[in-house]
Amino acid sequence: MSDQPRGKLSGIPMPFSCVVDGRRWNLFEAYYTTPDGKYSFGFYAISAEHAEHILQDIKETAVVSGQVLEAYKENPDEDDD
Repeated sequence: MSDQPRGKLSGIPMPFSCVVDGRRWNLFEAYYTTPDGKYSFGFYAISAEHAEHILQDIKETAVVSGQVLEAYKENPDEDDD
């Protein structure tokens, strides 16, 4: 039995793809390196070329907006697939 409240997640799950307005968006990964090591994050794009454009936008405009402290299932009473 977990000590976490019902529906609380230990991480943020990301589907490999999703459909928005009839268009499939796929999960891509980018990584960066620091003196502390290599890290990665995921983001969605419709193609590899689109992912490159989005990554460029991230490089030019990204800011830290705050720490993620908790994540919860939208419907904690539903079974996991």
